[in-house]
Amino acid sequence: MAEADGKKPNLTGLRPRAFVSNTDTHLGTIISRTLTKKGDYEVWGTTTDDEEHECKWVKQIVRRDDEDDSVSKCLLQSDLIVHQLIDGVDDATTALKLLMNAHYETEKTFILVSSVMTWAETRSNAELVGEADDEEKEEGEEPAEEEEPAELEAYTEDMYNKRVPHVKYTAWKEVEKLCKKANSKTLHTYVVFSGLRYGEGEDILHPLFKQAWHLAPEGLPIFGPGKQLLPMVHVQDLATFVYKIASAEEPPEQRYYFGCDEGVASWGAIVKAVNGALGHGKTYKVPEKNYILYENVEHFIANMKVEAAGMGSMIDDEEEWVSKAGFVENIDKIVSEFKSHRKIQPLRVYLTGPPASGKTYYGKKIAEHFKLVNITVSDVVREFEAQQTQLLELLAKIKQRKKEERRRAKLEEKRRLKAEEAAERAAARAEAGEEADEGEDEGAEDQVAQEEEEELDEPEEEEEVEDDDEETEKNQGTAK
Repeated sequence: MAEADGKKPNLTGLRPRAFVSNTDTHLGTIISRTLTKKGDYEVWGTTTDDEEHECKWVKQIVRRDDEDDSVSKCLLQSDLIVHQLIDGVDDATTALKLLMNAHYETEKTFILVSSVMTWAETRSNAELVGEADDEEKEEGEEPAEEEEPAELEAYTEDMYNKRVPHVKYTAWKEVEKLCKKANSKTLHTYVVFSGLRYGEGEDILHPLFKQAWHLAPEGLPIFGPGKQLLPMVHVQDLATFVYKIASAEEPPEQRYYFGCDEGVASWGAIVKAVNGALGHGKTYKVPEKNYILYENVEHFIANMKVEAAGMGSMIDDEEEWVSKAGFVENIDKIVSEFKSHRKIQPLRVYLTGPPASGKTYYGKKIAEHFKLVNITVSDVVREFEAQQTQLLELLAKIKQRKKEERRRAKLEEKRRLKAEEAAERAAARAEAGEEADEGEDEGAEDQVAQEEEEELDEPEEEEEVEDDDEETEKNQGTAK
């Protein structure tokens, strides 16, 4: 039986070996760490430049150009092989062909980490139906009013046969197909379509975070309409998913998985979140002709929505997720990781000196050079005075409103008493059999109206004014 934490039972007493390609990359480092800590794997692997990079999670770096073909030997001796596609596909293709043609009795698991970009040009069923309707329209028919775009249809993992890759990722799809074809009784192969990865110091999104951190005057870039939806995943959640596939008690039958969180974030929402946490809120529209100047821009303009059911079912414990709800909902945590992993702290400079020594001038120059916010004593005083003026105006309005309310209440009370007196006089005259004197009633009404006008014009009673002054003095004393 499997252990309580889901690990496969180890009956040999030896640590299982995992081969991880490109261990020096952002994802490679975190996958190596996850396999070592959670699965107790002994990690061997390659690096992008075949040079040895210090990584405490990797036991041995294997060079591709070794004469004794150490990469092939390491692949055949490994229980788990994790290949991530970066630029080329040669390493993954070579590894799959080697494992397909070799003979080995011990079962192996091969996980290919690809990208959702191999789905980027896939058309939804709604789009196909819309095109068919357009073709059926008769010539000369008046065009109908433009309809609002329908809600984006989510791609599911069982739609893999319909996927159409971005032109840059055509070769990736061929490796994915080869990976599925290589599946056998002793080689269990899986493809994980990774969303746009974030977290742990950032990788593809690092330029965006860096630009926000440096408070670039132009702001952050908006590609396209900004409403395009981007499937995303925290890099640690993706590594955990890879481990979950490898450590399953029974090899999963499903071959294709989306490696994405449950968030539905647009590029505009991503930029807004980063701007709110690190930047100054400014943005600028990037013309389509300038897209070529930006690296990995195809990730930022892709518009798709996916349903990662397999990942959600395998990582069923909420505590194992880092960012299940998505990028925007966890922006504070992501920014904290960025600062921690990049070891950056806000630069604060305190400039002092005697009067007329040039503090303001040099403070402005330093702020311009290091792209800092320049705060002078005069700025602080002006802001304080402005806030004090606003507060005093607000207090004066509140005080005036309360005075008006008290005056109105007194007038209402006087009216009520006058009405009662008039009613009593009328009742007394009725008992005495006297007729009502209309002139007297009109005179009484005129007197009431005159008293009301005088009441509105005269100042507050001395006692109330003194009470307000005493309260003001107490508040000022507390502030001091």
